[in-house]
Amino acid sequence: ISSYVTLQENKVVKNLRVSNTSLFLNDYKLTVLGDVTLTGSSEIWVKNGQLECNNLYESGTAYLYMSEANGYVHVKGDYISTSSSKYPPVVEGCLEIGGDYSNENAKSYFNAGETHRLILSGNAKQTITLNNANNHFNILEIKN
Repeated sequence: ISSYVTLQENKVVKNLRVSNTSLFLNDYKLTVLGDVTLTGSSEIWVKNGQLECNNLYESGTAYLYMSEANGYVHVKGDYISTSSSKYPPVVEGCLEIGGDYSNENAKSYFNAGETHRLILSGNAKQTITLNNANNHFNILEIKN
């Protein structure tokens, strides 16, 4: 995707690359059978929607923005961020990760709000790597 998109219905796609634009899920479900890659100044606004993918990669100043309590993101594999975004991307909703989570840039951080849940649901050891003292979780649920 290279231009602004707002979902109008549930969608299934093979892979998703968002480059220097915004994608709004609103109340819809986006199923990505492969990986999601966010580059440049891209953003995915989950709102009250759902995103499911194998792996999620962020770079540049890209970020996944979760602002609503009913938003849900399921990353079956790894969520790797090298983004230098100053926005605290995951604020509300539920983020489920089946692999590792890595935030490799000290400028950005995980800033969970009052209703946010992080679920670790992998079948093997999972690693969380955070490089900023401002990182914090609200509810951490371990299902593995």
